Amino acid sequence: MLRGLLKRRAETKRLEALLGVVNRVSGGVYKRIDENRELLAVLQRDCPAFLAKHWWVEGWLARQDDFLTALAEASSIPPHWHPGYPRPWPGCADLIARGRDDRA
Repeated sequence: MLRGLLKRRAETKRLEALLGVVNRVSGGVYKRIDENRELLAVLQRDCPAFLAKHWWVEGWLARQDDFLTALAEASSIPPHWHPGYPRPWPGCADLIARGRDDRA
């Protein structure tokens, strides 16, 4: 019984540590999502030729967004900055339909 209690306490501490990372490290997961999306918006605005030549970069950023968004949802931590944050995904909503998806 004591062993089970200690194991649960250790698991709780790990979960609390993970939630702390998701919520606070480098601004937290929502800051990381927002900056990833901002990076794509800057590339679209300032370097469209680069994105046209290296189309898979948007796929990399999309996968990063997918991962971070899933992490945020799994953590159940609400965005804490302001409404509309993080900004919406600026990329192609459906890379597969465009034939430019390298996620497989």
